[in-house]
Amino acid sequence: MATIKDLTDWVDLHPDDHEQRWWLAKKLYKNSEYEAALEHLLLLRKRWQPKLNVARYLAATHYRLGKYPEAIAELEQAVEDWPEEIPVREQLARVLEVAGRKEGAATVWREVLKLKPGHTMAEQALARLPRMTPPPKEVPALKDADFGIGFGSGRTCDTCGALNTEEREKCWKCSADLYAYDAQPVTPNRQSAAPPAELEQEPPLAHATAVWNTVGTVGIAVMLALGAFLSLRQFSASYEMHVAKTTQEFWASGLLLTRLSIGVALLAGWPLALWVALMVSRVGAFTLKPVVVTGLLFASLSYAALSLPLGYVAAVLVVLLAVSLGPVMLLFNMDFARTLIVWLVQCVLVGAVVLIAFGAMEGAMAVQELPAVLRYAGTHDAGQNAGSHPLPPLQLPADLTVRWQSTGSTWLDQRAGQAEFVFSNTTSSKKIQVELTGEDGKPVHEEINAVPFRFQVKIVPDHVYKLRVSGTDGMTIEGSVLGAITPKFGT
Repeated sequence: MATIKDLTDWVDLHPDDHEQRWWLAKKLYKNSEYEAALEHLLLLRKRWQPKLNVARYLAATHYRLGKYPEAIAELEQAVEDWPEEIPVREQLARVLEVAGRKEGAATVWREVLKLKPGHTMAEQALARLPRMTPPPKEVPALKDADFGIGFGSGRTCDTCGALNTEEREKCWKCSADLYAYDAQPVTPNRQSAAPPAELEQEPPLAHATAVWNTVGTVGIAVMLALGAFLSLRQFSASYEMHVAKTTQEFWASGLLLTRLSIGVALLAGWPLALWVALMVSRVGAFTLKPVVVTGLLFASLSYAALSLPLGYVAAVLVVLLAVSLGPVMLLFNMDFARTLIVWLVQCVLVGAVVLIAFGAMEGAMAVQELPAVLRYAGTHDAGQNAGSHPLPPLQLPADLTVRWQSTGSTWLDQRAGQAEFVFSNTTSSKKIQVELTGEDGKPVHEEINAVPFRFQVKIVPDHVYKLRVSGTDGMTIEGSVLGAITPKFGT
């Protein structure tokens, strides 16, 4: 006999097999797992052809959960759909009475008498209801038979003729198979005269899911290893780098911890985002493994992509979000409209995860100014020698003004506001002296008797700095300024 686990696994892989879902719902109800039964019954009402017994079980399940209004609404709809079914009206009248709506119950019983004059139960109820003022303190709980479950319906055994309730798979009297030629619950290794066609060969969706889980798991491992390798390489390179000359070098070395935080947030957040999207969109029953594999695969791809130049990162993330529509469409057996809703909700949540992680590390200003940062990266990093700005030829003694232009982002001005001066002279045996002062006249840096030399300074864009270089009169020296922020020179 099929177990609840057997049926659950089956309908997870075959969400459109409504016969098996119906068996599962009845077994869950019989096992007093009403919340789980309700989930499947609601799906059956929505996706299966209308069935009276589904409506009865739904009403009974709502009742068992104490949801009297929902049970009443279900039965009222059933009365509209099957107006000649007197047992449905009986069931509705009983629930109305238990819910304390005696006038409504009396109305329904009168309708029963119109359809079937002399109905004993209706006459007794109408005689009893006027005396129920106030209502009794304890209303007798309804039994399954009051809902038409296992009462007034069933299946006659073809072997011995005994009447069996509909949830039974074998006859209570002779143990003969009641459903030898009908759709029946899936049981592993079960032999019957006509087994469900699904057992003969693995359906395409189940096969695709299994393949996706296997390939996706391998892809996750590969992408995580690649991302870790790239992060370690950039971490090592950051120690050898004097100053970031481009926004890409700043992104690789100056924001290494931020990128790692975004990667970790995506690994935790993408599977959760997909799961929330499926739940919010009321997809129904689905297996968790493809959700986790899909989320982790795209998160690990994004983590590896974070090592790309800053200008490409946003574009690659958008492409990955777009590509994720494919697995969502193929793995969860939804119509296109619902698939699109799930995908859009997932995209919004994943985007929020990225922005929240970035903002948590760098502040709200960084998030607000991201468009300006990306624009600057696109223009500044385009040149062949981006970030290396040669000084005009200097004949000693020489004075020069330097003003670094703002990137258009206050956050980037502050975080990447580091510059490096590199000097060399044509006669290496002769030493030079360098002094850099800020707008207030205070020395920012002073270097004496160094051949050749370099020094780093923290700069503020749009401030004017004065550079003075002295040494042997008439000597010519060369130099350059390195940094992600562009300087302008004047005399």
